[in-house]
Amino acid sequence: MQYILRALRNISGRPMGRFPGAHPVTFTRKRLPFIQRHAYMVTEKTDGTRYLLYVNKKSGVFLIDRKLQFVACNIRGNLPRETILDGEMIFENGVYVFYAFDALCYDRINVTQLPLQDRLRTIHQFIRRVQNPLFKLKAFYKVQHTYQLLTDIMPKLLHPSDGLIFTPCLDAYEPQKPILKWKPSSLNSVDFLIRGGKCYVNDRKEPVAEIEETRELVGECVWRGRWVLERVREDKRAGNSFKVYQDIVNDLKNPLTARELCSFIAHRINTL
Repeated sequence: MQYILRALRNISGRPMGRFPGAHPVTFTRKRLPFIQRHAYMVTEKTDGTRYLLYVNKKSGVFLIDRKLQFVACNIRGNLPRETILDGEMIFENGVYVFYAFDALCYDRINVTQLPLQDRLRTIHQFIRRVQNPLFKLKAFYKVQHTYQLLTDIMPKLLHPSDGLIFTPCLDAYEPQKPILKWKPSSLNSVDFLIRGGKCYVNDRKEPVAEIEETRELVGECVWRGRWVLERVREDKRAGNSFKVYQDIVNDLKNPLTARELCSFIAHRINTL
């Protein structure tokens, strides 16, 4: 699979062996000005597992996880030449579906420097071409439709959704401005490396918290008066950064609520 890793390096510009793509940061109150000053689009945040989808009509279809482990997929049909999409696997109606939310390459054309909406159009082209119900395009909306997304659209989804993702519209695949992740404070979580009942983040040698867990693992943890293991993250080798941990702790103390977020959008963005 070295040729696929080389393709990822050449297309994304990331060093060999590094998973490409930006990771969202917690949407705290101090980051509200980003969606006021810059063009963003919003989509629902699905509690799925992130993968890259590599497609090549000669070599087949593969899912690539954050550990750069490969899973071959038995997908046939009118496949394009080298294509790489970013997305997540979601369990929906009894089957796993790949929801694509970004694109790196389509039919050997590097699209990483195109604006978001153009990259989404290439995903749409891919889905129309392959005609496979296991591939779907994640729906994006104008930021002004955040309230409708929360109240009307998300409750009707066929899969669980635990928040919102705000993505810069005009930036490249790896944007200059942050991708923002909003969740209700009660659902916010931190991925820790857990060892000996201690919680570690990936850029600190000393533990930042304690937990009632004896196994050594990377786990998604939520705050319930104490840190509680929500699920094991077998797709990750390390915990979140100390900055992510700080953002979550600050949000737990002073949360950005859905009402406040929608009110900000209604009064600061809809009136522009």
